[in-house]
Amino acid sequence: MSNQDSYHKEPIKGRVAIFGGTGQIGSSVAAKLALQGYRVTIISRSIRRVKALSAPGIDHLKINSFDEKDIRSAIKDVDIVINSIGILNEKRHPTQSFEYAHIQLVQSLSNVICELKIKHFIHLSALKASASHAPSRYLKSKGIAENLIKKICSNKVNFTIIQPSLVFSKHAPSIKLFSKMTRLLPGIIPLARASTQFAPIHLSDLTHLITLLIDNPKSFGRTLQAYGDEIHSLKEIIKLIASAHQKHPFIVPLPYYIGWLQAFILNYLIPGKLMTLDNFKSLAIRSIGEQNALTEFEIKPVSFLNWCTYSLR
Repeated sequence: MSNQDSYHKEPIKGRVAIFGGTGQIGSSVAAKLALQGYRVTIISRSIRRVKALSAPGIDHLKINSFDEKDIRSAIKDVDIVINSIGILNEKRHPTQSFEYAHIQLVQSLSNVICELKIKHFIHLSALKASASHAPSRYLKSKGIAENLIKKICSNKVNFTIIQPSLVFSKHAPSIKLFSKMTRLLPGIIPLARASTQFAPIHLSDLTHLITLLIDNPKSFGRTLQAYGDEIHSLKEIIKLIASAHQKHPFIVPLPYYIGWLQAFILNYLIPGKLMTLDNFKSLAIRSIGEQNALTEFEIKPVSFLNWCTYSLR
């Protein structure tokens, strides 16, 4: 008997497959959907990482590759597919490139979803993603993926694209990275792109939004922006995180060329990827939207300022 058979006492609402379910967004969505009565399958190539997320209402499925044959076998019995796979930085391994993780995978997934006539496809992108105007390879690859979904899925299956701003939670990669920065450089932090602005969104708000959008006709065929109601510069974000850890560094905004040099050094000479040249390019534009899906779907955002003050300690 599976976890779901013993867990669901009422009829199952639907069958959901999540790609990227071992990440912070995918795992949060999986947990909430299981509680709401959905049958959730986390699909991953790493069985070890998936088994670490085992919980009532959630199954896991190891997939050998993300080619169309394996994807077809993995999702042939589901109603909803959620893709939250994404990487901020590329690695030397072929599957850890933007081209593979953001473009090729999405193209294969979209083809199979249309072939199987999946009821709803929800894709996690990024705010300011654009195939033509993005300043970085990361944002450009996200934009290309969005265009592929629209081209392949339009008039065939229902799809929704979500563009979140900086996602924050205690275990969010960005928050862990900024916390690490304040520990490594406790006195003075020279900071590239210090004035770049964000409207951070809490993981719980993004999770709530995704669950509201599932099989919701109001979301079909749309690209929805998701962000918080506070605007903070990168400098302000790091100061707030540092203060939460009882640290008060002096942050020195760097001019463009020195900031580029810092990114170059951190990219190629210092382990840990505190910043890459592509990150530096992404920070050329502010991560603030024009029309917030949280407002449309009546979700009151968690305050980043209050969260840092009371929850990050």
